[in-house]
Amino acid sequence: MSSSTQNLVDQASSHECNKMHIHPAALDALTEIVERLRFGKVPGCVGAQDDWFEELDSPAPVLLVHDPSQTVDDKKSAARLSVALDSLQLAITALSTIQEHVLLQKETCERRLISLRARGGLSSLPDDVLSLVMEHASEEGNSAAKVALRLSHICHRFRQIALRIPTLWSNIWGSMDINLVSLFWDRITIPVATIIFDNGVYGVSSAVEVAPFIRCVTARSELWSKVYHAFAPNVALNRDILDVMAHETHQLHAPFLSFLYIEGSRSRSILQDPPLENSLHYYSSWIMPRLTKFAVENFIPIPLMNATSLTVFRFVHRLNNKQTEELNEIRAGERLSSLILFLGSCPTLQTVAMVIEFFPEFIDFAPNEFADLPNVEMLELSLINCQGTVLRSFLEHIHFPNVSTMELRFFASSASISIQDDLDAVFWDLHKFDSLANLTFTTLSHDQIPPLRFPFSSLSRLRHLTFIGNMADYEKILHEGPCLPALRSLTFENCDIQDRNWTESLLARLKSQGNIPEVREIRTARR
Repeated sequence: MSSSTQNLVDQASSHECNKMHIHPAALDALTEIVERLRFGKVPGCVGAQDDWFEELDSPAPVLLVHDPSQTVDDKKSAARLSVALDSLQLAITALSTIQEHVLLQKETCERRLISLRARGGLSSLPDDVLSLVMEHASEEGNSAAKVALRLSHICHRFRQIALRIPTLWSNIWGSMDINLVSLFWDRITIPVATIIFDNGVYGVSSAVEVAPFIRCVTARSELWSKVYHAFAPNVALNRDILDVMAHETHQLHAPFLSFLYIEGSRSRSILQDPPLENSLHYYSSWIMPRLTKFAVENFIPIPLMNATSLTVFRFVHRLNNKQTEELNEIRAGERLSSLILFLGSCPTLQTVAMVIEFFPEFIDFAPNEFADLPNVEMLELSLINCQGTVLRSFLEHIHFPNVSTMELRFFASSASISIQDDLDAVFWDLHKFDSLANLTFTTLSHDQIPPLRFPFSSLSRLRHLTFIGNMADYEKILHEGPCLPALRSLTFENCDIQDRNWTESLLARLKSQGNIPEVREIRTARR
C-alpha cells in the first residue's frame, strides 16, 4: 500500500470518530475527574478519592419523623444530586466515546505499523528474492490472475518485477475477457502457460462466444505447459464447442505441453449420443512431444499418435448405477474396449491410476484386444461398487508384468457387491504381479459377509504391506504353504477395530517361517 493511500485510509478512519459529539458539560466533568486524579491524596489512584461522593452533599440518614425543615433540605440535596448524576452520566458517555476513538486510532496505528514494517521488509529484499515471494503469493488457483494484477499495481518497483515473472500471468481461463487474455500473453515469455477451457460453465450461450478465446490461445500454443478442458453441461452447446475446438486446433503444435486433463460429461444424452468422433477427440491430432501426464474423467480417450513420451495416465469413471444402466451392454463394452485400446498404445507408461465406479455386465472383449504395459511400475486401482466378473474380464486383457508398487482400494455400498470377488479378480493369476514389492490395501464395506481371503500365495515377493481401514474382516485360518516370505514391514493404518486374533495369527505364521517383519501402527486424523 502506498503512503498516500495509507494516509487516506487513516483520515477516513479518524473522520468516523469526528461524527460523535461530546457535550461541553461532559468535558468539564472529565476535566474535574482528571484534576482529582492528578492532585488527589495518592495521584492516579481512583480508590483513594474518598471525598468524591461526600462533597456532593450526601444527606444524613433519613429519620422517620415529621420535620418540615428536613424535608426542604432533602429536596435541595436531591436536586444537587440529580445535577451531579447528569454530569457523571455525561462523563460516562464521553469516556465511552473517547475509548472508541482511542481504540480506532490504536487499530489504525497498528495497521500502519504492520504496513510500514512489511513494506520496509519487502523493500530490503533483492529483486530475485522478491520475485519468489510474489510468485508464491499468486498461487491461488482461479484467483491467480487477480492477485497478479493487484501485485503489479502496488508500486513502480513491484510492477517492474511482476512484468518480468511469466508465471504470474500463466493461468489463462476461458471466462477471462479476451483483451485481458491478450495482455497476459504479452507477459508470458517462456512455456509456462496453463490453459483452462471452462467455456460453457460461466454463462456462455453459444460456441460463437468461445471461438475468439480458442483462437487467441491456440495462436500461442508454443507457450503451453498444461491444458484443462471440462465439457459444457449443455449437450448442444458442448457439441458446438467441440466442433470449434476440432476445427481451430487441428494438428496444433504444442512442443512444451506436459499435462493434459479432459473432464467429460455425466449427461445421459451425451453418453447415449456422443459428438462426432473427430470433434470429441480433437486433441488426438495435436503434436505433443513432451506430454508426460494425461488425466481423464468420464471420458475414454483414443490413442495419441503424436505423444510418445507419456509416462503417467489417470482414468476416473464416476457414473452411478442408474446412469450406467442407461447405457446398454454393448456401449459399456465399447467403452472398456476403447480404454484397453488406448492403454495398449502407450508402451512408455510408468504409472497408471484408475478410479472406476460401477461397470455393468457386458459382452466379452474381442480376443485381439490386449494391452501389454511392461514399463508400468506404479499401479493404483480404486474400485467402487464394481462387479468382480466385469473387473476380471477387464484386467485379463491388460498385462502389468513389472509393477512393483500397488495401491488397491475397494469400496462397496451394498451386500450385492462382493469385495472378495473384486480381490480375486485382481489376483486371479498367481503370477500376474510377480514383481510386486509394495502393496497398500484399503477396504470399505458396510455389509461384508463372509470374511475376506487375502491372496497371500500371489505375493511371494512382497516386501512392504499396509492395511488401511477398519471395515475389513479376514479369515482366521491362513492358507498352507509359504506366506509372504519376503515381507520386511507390516503396517496397520487406522485399523483400530480390526480383529487382533487374525493379526496375531499372521505374525505367528511369519515368525514360524523365520520371517519377523517390522510392525507399525499408524493413526491419522479422519476428516
